[in-house]
Amino acid sequence: MKVTIEKLAGIDGISEVLSKTKASSSKAYVRAANRAAQGMKTDALRGVTKKYTAKRSKVAERVFVKRATEVDPSAEIYAKGRRVRSIYFRHRKNTRPGKKGGKPVFLQVKKDGGGLLSGSGGKSKAFIANMPHAKGSARSIVQRVLKPDGRTQKTGTGKDRLKAVFSPAIPQMLNHPEIKEAIQEGAVERFNKEFDHQLNRELQAALKGGANL
Repeated sequence: MKVTIEKLAGIDGISEVLSKTKASSSKAYVRAANRAAQGMKTDALRGVTKKYTAKRSKVAERVFVKRATEVDPSAEIYAKGRRVRSIYFRHRKNTRPGKKGGKPVFLQVKKDGGGLLSGSGGKSKAFIANMPHAKGSARSIVQRVLKPDGRTQKTGTGKDRLKAVFSPAIPQMLNHPEIKEAIQEGAVERFNKEFDHQLNRELQAALKGGANL
């Protein structure tokens, strides 16, 4: 003999079960989406620091999680901010700065050897100096500004004579094909696993004491 939900609960019971199921799936979706989004941020930080030499703390400052709610169930990560100062990437400090025979700064932006800078030769070699910015001044890797004839600019303010060396912005790094693919794959896997877990949890709580499904 088949025992159907209709016999166990009746029409009113079915409506109640369906209502609870809908509410439970909504809560489960939000929780799973938020867990997946938090994992996306972890994957983003791991991906950027695996491909680039940037300090993890500086990357984390510019990557944010938008949490899902039952009103707006979309969860996502996003990055914002201008290019990161290159001093937060792997570099070898200059020796005997400003003196003849001193070695220039050697900067490595990517761990695979891409984005290397040691100065383009002559008087435009890179070195470390204080440069003004929005919150005052900070140590930066800089190069001297060259005139069209190749000579250095000796007049004007510090900003006229020196230019800071910047890396790509964090949003640009997150758009790297390998990093982007890893984030997307991890998000799908986490969400599917988490949604099943959260849905079972919510249904058990919602139907506790009612018809046994």
